[in-house]
Amino acid sequence: MAGGTSLSGSVNGPKDHGQVVRGRSGISWAWLFPIVALAGAAWMYFDYLDSLGPEIEIRFTDAPGMEEGKTPLVFRGIVAGTVTKVHLNQELDEAIVAVRLEKFAAGLAVETTDFWIEQPEFTLQGASGLTSLIEGNSLHARKGAGKRRLHFTGLANSPLLSDNENGIRIRLVSEQSQPLMRGALVLYRGVQVGRVREQSLTPEGQPYIDVEVEPGKRALLKNSSRFWTVPASSVTMGPGGIRVDLTSLDTLLQGAVAFDDFGVSGALLTDGATLPLLESEALAKAAGPPISITFQNGRGLRAGQTRLTYLGIPVGMVTELKTVDGKVQVVARLNPGFDFLRLAGSGFTLVEPEISLKGVSGLETIITGVVIDCEPGRGTSLKTSFVGRVPKDPNLVVEQSEAGRKFRLLSRGTTTGEGAPVLYRDLQVGVVLEKKLTKDGKSLELIVGIESEYMHLVRQNSVFWEERGLRGSIGFLNINLRSAMPLPVEGGGGSIAFGTPDQTGPAAATNATFTLYDKPQREWRKWKDPAFR
Repeated sequence: MAGGTSLSGSVNGPKDHGQVVRGRSGISWAWLFPIVALAGAAWMYFDYLDSLGPEIEIRFTDAPGMEEGKTPLVFRGIVAGTVTKVHLNQELDEAIVAVRLEKFAAGLAVETTDFWIEQPEFTLQGASGLTSLIEGNSLHARKGAGKRRLHFTGLANSPLLSDNENGIRIRLVSEQSQPLMRGALVLYRGVQVGRVREQSLTPEGQPYIDVEVEPGKRALLKNSSRFWTVPASSVTMGPGGIRVDLTSLDTLLQGAVAFDDFGVSGALLTDGATLPLLESEALAKAAGPPISITFQNGRGLRAGQTRLTYLGIPVGMVTELKTVDGKVQVVARLNPGFDFLRLAGSGFTLVEPEISLKGVSGLETIITGVVIDCEPGRGTSLKTSFVGRVPKDPNLVVEQSEAGRKFRLLSRGTTTGEGAPVLYRDLQVGVVLEKKLTKDGKSLELIVGIESEYMHLVRQNSVFWEERGLRGSIGFLNINLRSAMPLPVEGGGGSIAFGTPDQTGPAAATNATFTLYDKPQREWRKWKDPAFR
C-alpha cells in the first residue's frame, strides 16, 4: 500500500496560492513615436503642397535640353518652377513641357505670359544665352496679364526686348517680303524704339512683319502712324551738290523699319494692331485722302515712285495706276498740309524730260523720273477727281498747225528749218511747215502754221525773230547753249518767236508776210499783248 500512499500524498500535496495579474487597458507609449513621425511627415507633405503653384503646360516645336525634374523655369533670375514632364503630343509634331510653378510664381499663369527656351544664340546684336553652354538650357518667362491660364504656346526665339518688358506688338503687312532680319531696328525719327520680331507669311500667303516697340514709347503709336522700310543708302541731288547718305552698319546689314505720324493726330494703337508697311518715307508722308487724275497716256508714271510737286517741292505720291475707258487713271495722295491742291480747278501736269527747239526742260526728271506738277485752283470746294495734262505730241502740233492759219516769214539767211516750233511767250502755238527760197533767190521763205486756237495772237504789227540754241536747267545747273551751226535735231536747233506791241493792230490775214529778224530787241520780250492777258 505503500504505492497507494505515495499516490495519495501527491494528490493531497500543498496547493498553489499564485494570483492572476490582468494587463492594463489603454495605448502603449511605444506607439507615440510612430504617430509623431507620421504627423510630422503629413505636415511636411501638406506644407510642401501648399508651397507649390499650379502646373502648366507649354507647347514648343521642339524642346532641346529639357529634362524632367531638373530643368528650371527662371523668372527675373530666380527659379520659379521646375520641369516635371516632357513628352510629345499624339500627332508627334509638338513637344509638351509640363512645369510645376512655385507658389510665389503662380502669377505667371496668366494669358499673355511668354515662355521660351534659353539657349546659346549669336546674332548681329551680340551673343546671348552663354550660361546655357555651361549649365544647360533653361526655360525663361516674361510675365503677361489677363485671366488665369494653364496652357501656353512657347516662343520660337527669345524676346528681343528685356525679359521684364512687355512691348507693344504691331503686325505690318506688305505686298512683298522686305530685306529685314530678326532683330532689325524699329526707328522713330531716327531713335531706336523697338525691334523686328519675325517676318513670315499669313495662311493666305501675304507677307507680314511683326515688330515690338518698347512699352515706354506706347504714346508714339497711333492709328495715324505710317510705317516704311529704311533704305541702306540714299542719294540726294541739290544746290549743294550730290550727297550720299549711308545708314548705320546695323541697318546696312539687317535693314530697319521707321514710323511717324507726320503731325496727324490719332488714337493710340492697341497691342496686336495691323498696319500696312510702305516702301519709302515719301510714300508714307502721302497720307491725305486719295484723289484720281485722268491722263491721256501714262508714259513714265510709276505707282509708289512718281511724285507730285508744287513749286518744285514734293507734296505727294502716286499710289496706284489703272486704265479706264482707254485713258490712264492715277490714284494719288497728298502730304498733310497740302489739301488746297484739291480745290476745284486745280491743275495737274505731267512733266518729263524734253529736249526740243524751244529749249531744254524737265531734265531733273531723268534722275527722279517723271513728276506731276500741281497748280492750286481758285474754287472753294475740295474735289477728288481731276483731268491731268500731258505734253503735246509733236505730230499733233503739226497737224493742228496745218489746219490753222499760215503766214510767210522772209529772212536773208536762217538755220531754222522745218519742224521748228513757233513760240509766243515761251508757249508753242505753231510750227514751221516749209522752208524754201523766194522766186528771186535773194531770201529764204519760211511757211509757218499757227494752231486755230492761237490764230488771234498774230497781228499786223506783230514781230517775228529767231531763238537760237538750247536753254534749260537740270536741278541746280543752268544750261544755255548757243551755236552758229545747225544742231543735229529737228528744225536745225532753233525756234521762231513772235510778239505784239502793247498797242495791237488788226488781226493778220492768212498768208500775210512778215520779216524774220535774226535776234530780238530788248523791248520786244517785254510786250504784253492785251489779247493774251
